[in-house]
Amino acid sequence: MDNDDAHRRRIEFTGEGGAYFRIWIVNLLLSVVTLGIYSAWAKVRRLRYLYGNTLLDGSPFEFHGSPIALLKGRIVGVILLVAYSQSSKVSMGLWLAVVALLIVIFPWLIWKSLRFRLANTSYRGIRMGFTGSLGGSYRTFLPPLLFFAVFGAWGVTVQASARAQQAPSPSMMAGFGILMLLFFACAPWFWLRLKRYQHAHARLGSAPFSFTGTVGGAYGLAFAAIGMFLGVAVLAILVGIAGTVIFARGGNRAVDPSTYFIIGMAAAGLFYLAVLSIQPIIRAMAQNFIWNKSALDGRAFKSSVRSGRFWLISAGNFLATVLTLGLFWPFALIRTLRYELTCVEWCGDPAAIIADMVDSGVGAAGEESADLLGFDLAL
Repeated sequence: MDNDDAHRRRIEFTGEGGAYFRIWIVNLLLSVVTLGIYSAWAKVRRLRYLYGNTLLDGSPFEFHGSPIALLKGRIVGVILLVAYSQSSKVSMGLWLAVVALLIVIFPWLIWKSLRFRLANTSYRGIRMGFTGSLGGSYRTFLPPLLFFAVFGAWGVTVQASARAQQAPSPSMMAGFGILMLLFFACAPWFWLRLKRYQHAHARLGSAPFSFTGTVGGAYGLAFAAIGMFLGVAVLAILVGIAGTVIFARGGNRAVDPSTYFIIGMAAAGLFYLAVLSIQPIIRAMAQNFIWNKSALDGRAFKSSVRSGRFWLISAGNFLATVLTLGLFWPFALIRTLRYELTCVEWCGDPAAIIADMVDSGVGAAGEESADLLGFDLAL
């Protein structure tokens, strides 16, 4: 431990809200004017700024992705997205075929995304890389994909019953409920498998990353999140009950139904805000879990995000973003990254890492397709 402490290198983030706002607003305007074509160049500018202001031992990371490569990948992503959203208007059979195709190629998209992002990232001239196999991606995502396939089949069956003017049978509804419970019960395991595949197959030059997170740790996080969620749900219910009792004691035995509606909306609003408020706490716990179980070249990372402080940062970001009609968002991102990144240390020596051969011919289709579909999972 003494040796590790002597070699601790804290990650620094030197980005500034004003500088990033200028990049963000120009990117937004040019993307709108060019009907989205500039978005590939916008992404490169954004990533180069964020990577270039992320420092380890005083040296920044770099992003080398080509805008043209990203644009080609983005075109593929748009085609997939349009096919998914519009095929149902042609026929249910075509929509099912598109969904089946997306399920089949989803692991490939994630695999390509990880390879592209890491192969185009460097530190001190040393490229990163991803050594996970395509087969490993399919093994990682096969269990949740099977669940989604069954969910899709159930939805098609329900629609067929509706067309025949028949209600779903009780056994069908019970089976779906059991399936949903089983899926949520397995969700922490799915998440852990993803993080293990993502972190354990990354490398920086010749130095490999590793990940030692356990199933017990993943379920501990899940139970903590469920406990907080149930707590805010109970709080919202109690607020609704208290509001009803207060109005009932006002002497009006026949309370206007609109009053109950207002009480219900207030309780629902409180519940929504409470759920938003626990998200930063869960995010802080997740970051600490992931990085405290990760290592590079056999040397551990240390993450010390404090839930309370991160909650205050997130709450301030949320209020400022709402009050400025979204214009504070770039500043909020910089504030969040600055705290998250500066809470991470690496107990190793960057000078000991040497370069290695990396796959520079990784295409951008997987990265951009996954990004458009909401799966930007780069390390």
